[in-house]
Amino acid sequence: MILNKLLSKNTKLRIRTLLFYIFFIISKFISNKHIDLELIKLLIKFKNQKKNIIKKILEKNKDMPEFAIYNEILERIEIFGDDYKDSRIDFDKNHYDKMINLIKNLTIQFPKEPNLFDRLSRTYIAKGDKINAKKTYNHSLKLQREKLNYNHQPGLIVFISMPRSGTGFVSNAILNGMKLNDLRNEYKFSDAWFPDKAIFPFNAHLSSPYFIPMKNGFVSGHAPASFENLSFLDHLTDKTVVNFRDPRQSLISWVHYMKYLQYTGNYSAIFEYKIDDNYFMRSFEYQIDWQIDNFFLKTNINWIKNWLEVKNNNYFNGEILYLNYELLVDNMDNYFSKILNFYNLDPSIFTMPKKPNFKNKSHLRKGDKNEWKQVLTNEQISKINNYIPESWFKEYKWDKYV
Repeated sequence: MILNKLLSKNTKLRIRTLLFYIFFIISKFISNKHIDLELIKLLIKFKNQKKNIIKKILEKNKDMPEFAIYNEILERIEIFGDDYKDSRIDFDKNHYDKMINLIKNLTIQFPKEPNLFDRLSRTYIAKGDKINAKKTYNHSLKLQREKLNYNHQPGLIVFISMPRSGTGFVSNAILNGMKLNDLRNEYKFSDAWFPDKAIFPFNAHLSSPYFIPMKNGFVSGHAPASFENLSFLDHLTDKTVVNFRDPRQSLISWVHYMKYLQYTGNYSAIFEYKIDDNYFMRSFEYQIDWQIDNFFLKTNINWIKNWLEVKNNNYFNGEILYLNYELLVDNMDNYFSKILNFYNLDPSIFTMPKKPNFKNKSHLRKGDKNEWKQVLTNEQISKINNYIPESWFKEYKWDKYV
């Protein structure tokens, strides 16, 4: 990189020319796709000057998927000459259609090459065809995952979970059980100011004009199904797990969590979350009532509703596996098996976690799915039940009354 900056343009050209002749001479005596591939990478730098030689190499290796993408680059060189890297600037309609048809034909010849579908998606974007661009990009992600799975790698696992629903336990179980890279800091998701400001920032690398391969690793968060988060996830992965919990029980867990923040002198207890000035000085029952009427209950129910609606949303192209905390408590093996099946992973790559050691602290407090029956008053239960859609009680096997 430093040497590249120090060398003059003419010096770089001389070195490039020398390398070209070395590879070209070698290729005359040794027929090897790796030599041809290195040669074509050098030739692309010469742009129009060497396009006839590029065509001969591409014809020679026409059945090799590694060379397929260079057909698209060559087409752009012929249209734009030295400006080919600006790729789609000043395309007229015929250019768009010509490029799209060219890449489509390449995808028919090489249907398992994600790079080609990525290029096709970008050309759809340039044409202004948003729907086909997103569908094609999603297909590229699927192909990348298939390749990773074939090589016994999981690809990217994304776990979106409602607050107070076992997020920490499941995240650690997946990270440790599959020995995955923790990418949460890399993608910089923040649960702060939940739910309004809890978003994935759009990473700069997603704006790159070049193919960005899917990573092996794990991402999680309490992200609501906002436009921003759905856009980010559509660029990141083809599959997302969404986890939630009976709102009555998560409500109790949240009130305890707020008390934990209070007792530890955590500023987020008073600044980040919406509470009135006397909240911590009132009874536990009052705090539950306040969260029912003012913040957490309605926020959580809306969080679930919005994620459930995504499955019928044409805007989002990824697949979603919906899980709930009650299954985790009742049948932990089945819970994690569903995740493995969803990501097409062999169970042998995963070590099942031990049952959690519940403690009276911010996380892993009790893990009880029915504590609400003893803690909430009949009036509170009736009030909460009126907020919860009737179909959820049957679908998720949540008891309606004590």
